[in-house]
Amino acid sequence: MLDAISFVIPALNEERLIARCIWSIKAEISRSKIDSEIIVVDNGSTDATACCAVAAGAKWLYEPRRGTNQARQTGFERSRYSLVAFVDADNELEPGWIGRAVAWFADQSIVAVSGPYRYRGASLALKLGAKAVFGVMHAMNKFRCPTIMGGNYIVRREALDAIGGHNTEIKFWGDDTSTALALSKVGRINFDPALRVNSSSRRFIGQGYASTLFHYWGIGFLGSYFIAARRHRDPR
Repeated sequence: MLDAISFVIPALNEERLIARCIWSIKAEISRSKIDSEIIVVDNGSTDATACCAVAAGAKWLYEPRRGTNQARQTGFERSRYSLVAFVDADNELEPGWIGRAVAWFADQSIVAVSGPYRYRGASLALKLGAKAVFGVMHAMNKFRCPTIMGGNYIVRREALDAIGGHNTEIKFWGDDTSTALALSKVGRINFDPALRVNSSSRRFIGQGYASTLFHYWGIGFLGSYFIAARRHRDPR
């Protein structure tokens, strides 16, 4: 059924933010009146993430093998609906997210849809930098260079099954890129600038704006994209 969604949230020590993420999903589910489930995959937390997730109304799974893709894959394997959405624990869905996401799948060639982050409490410099990066991602998809944001994307179950799921050998850098490139071999990926989530600015505050932009979006996104693209063209 395309009117039912499994939401999978990987989480590691997210007691502060996990409830807000779950509440935002539940609010969207209530607005859209869609069949759904919310699964939090605890990736070895040492805080109260599990208690907060259950109290907020999510199903809780424990995955001790570290890695965002590992947590996503565990949640995917335990989910049950034909559309599966992956949302990071410090993200919150904006109103209308479900309706906009599901509408794309009326096109049978679309296998996955992703969108940008809107950073809470961000400076003007961060907002402008993020807008530029997400604009690049949108343009890359237009030119058939597939990209996704792993913490804000939705996929057909059959497509993710067809590529063998997420690559769990990748612990962090390049996980989004690897998934996008693999999915592009079984169908089209769309990057929708209006399919936004509100996200925490904590990494920018903790590491500094310039450093985070360089490491996450310079090395992490563009660097990993071209390395992964080469590997997908030449698997040797």
